[in-house]
Amino acid sequence: METGICIRKAQEQDVSAVHRLIGILEETNFDRSLFETYYISNIKDPRNIYLVATINGKVGAFISCHSQLLLHHLDFVFEIQEMIVDEAYRGQGLGLALMKHLEKELRLRKCQFLEVCSSKLREHAHEFYQNAGFNRTHYKFTKSYETVNAG
Repeated sequence: METGICIRKAQEQDVSAVHRLIGILEETNFDRSLFETYYISNIKDPRNIYLVATINGKVGAFISCHSQLLLHHLDFVFEIQEMIVDEAYRGQGLGLALMKHLEKELRLRKCQFLEVCSSKLREHAHEFYQNAGFNRTHYKFTKSYETVNAG
């Protein structure tokens, strides 16, 4: 049965769709110009993997994965930074398809470690990641700093 689902590398022309999805994920409206600058820089960085899932040609989901060489692993560690499936497309397999494609890319890079952090409020996301084979092994602590106005 043809589902119309396609997973591919994110491209510059996907910026509007990804901007919209990340805005939904973070429940905010990011400055479009700055977002586009960062997005284009990140999709060009070979250490990153940015994928979109389209369904019948329309971007319905996005995942970003960054890597860094960590001393405590003595290897590259890949971490999912953002993942979202548009509410209109949930339950159609886009999230799982994105994850499987990401894992294929990571095998090609001989990845040993994949991590993901998720807000404690996103219980459905936690269930998704656990069903995808992730184990809850860490706590993440964050600290926010107020922007200092130098003027």
